[in-house]
Amino acid sequence: MVQKHGETPFEGAEPVREGVSLGQNSYIKLICDPTVVVTPAREDVGYFFINSFLLSRIDSGMPSDLKEYDEDVNIYTASLLAGVVTGREDLLRADLVSPRDADVFARVQETKDKRLRYRVYKANADFLYVSLGIFTESALMGETPHAPEGSQDRLTGRGKSYYHFASAYAERLFGRRAAIAEVMEKLSRNFETYTQIMIWMSGEYLNLLERLSSGEVF
Repeated sequence: MVQKHGETPFEGAEPVREGVSLGQNSYIKLICDPTVVVTPAREDVGYFFINSFLLSRIDSGMPSDLKEYDEDVNIYTASLLAGVVTGREDLLRADLVSPRDADVFARVQETKDKRLRYRVYKANADFLYVSLGIFTESALMGETPHAPEGSQDRLTGRGKSYYHFASAYAERLFGRRAAIAEVMEKLSRNFETYTQIMIWMSGEYLNLLERLSSGEVF
């Protein structure tokens, strides 16, 4: 490395005593101790997911902002997946999530709290989004070994509806221009697109298809 006169040597550098001078510059010999084990920094979980999701969008021919601005959906998806991995997000909360429409609507009707209604719809929508995108619909079918015909469309429809209702309640809670309300509405309109991107990501970047058998996923 080259140090200019007047500059402080980098931490870990050997003081310049016999450096070769070239005009106003001198060479610094950096100390390299082979006995010191350097542990590489772990990649941030959020960065891993946002990078994988963006690459999957490009690979699958569905890049960002193709039909409308949706960079916010990318960030939301990466944050959601990172939350699942780190335990911040619990997609199986029994007090919020249910595999049956009737149970979901019953929970909403039991309360007049708009915030709780928003949380119920959002939790169920997120559950379907991750389940359909990462683990496929077989994880949602209970004891049925094979998903009945049309179940994919039915579950997709539920996801779209839940995100739509979540968006409506987000507007009431946080205002019509709230960012989260816009994200929920975009997820509702283009639910199929985003789940397809997640399916691509799960196979190409998460390698879940190689690590988990269909029985283990079930």
